[in-house]
Amino acid sequence: MKKERFSELLTDLYTAYNPDFIKYVPQLVEKYHRHEFDAVQNVLMKYNHKSYAHYDEEKTTDEYIHSLITDYSNGNKSLKDFTIEMHLKRKAENEASKTQEEIALEEAAKKKAQEELSGIKGKLGDTEKKIAEAQKELDKKLSQINKQLEDVKPVVQKTSIYDDVEISIKSNYTDSELVLPNKEALAGLGKGTRLIVSDKEGKMVGLIVEEILYDCISHPMGTPIIEIIINKG
Repeated sequence: MKKERFSELLTDLYTAYNPDFIKYVPQLVEKYHRHEFDAVQNVLMKYNHKSYAHYDEEKTTDEYIHSLITDYSNGNKSLKDFTIEMHLKRKAENEASKTQEEIALEEAAKKKAQEELSGIKGKLGDTEKKIAEAQKELDKKLSQINKQLEDVKPVVQKTSIYDDVEISIKSNYTDSELVLPNKEALAGLGKGTRLIVSDKEGKMVGLIVEEILYDCISHPMGTPIIEIIINKG
């Protein structure tokens, strides 16, 4: 962009937004030559802020800035007659130019949206009511079940005197694999008792109960342990 055209663009911008800064245009042209986009963007960011009544969203876009640079590069001074007062006046005229039909359409759209919102709220209210009723009925049934469970006295029948103990068999006989009677039968025998069992191959083996130990502290759940130690007898 030629410096002359760039100077015209900055001059028209400051004429519209801040005439006191026109005197700085020559320095700005030298500083931002080849960086015209940044210079124009800085001016618009400062003087076309959202907090101003004359704010124009279009002027915040890159497309608008590029169009200004293109216009002035081609000698088309599109900002020559632009003023903030003129912009505000046109903005007010545009707002006032809305037809009654447009206003009616807007009101109808608002009314429809409010009706739809009311309908949704009504449906949500009915759903919440049904959920609350279902929860109330569920709580009632759970209460009845809990009461029935409390009224039922558990009946525990012990089938063996060893139900509450753990029996461990330790065999020091290693010649072959033995077929031992059940643990409770062995637990009922006394120390020094001799017995005859068979191994997996059917061979008869004589055994002796060498020791019976009672352990009440080793089990992690506190269950008593009866440890029976057997050997070849």
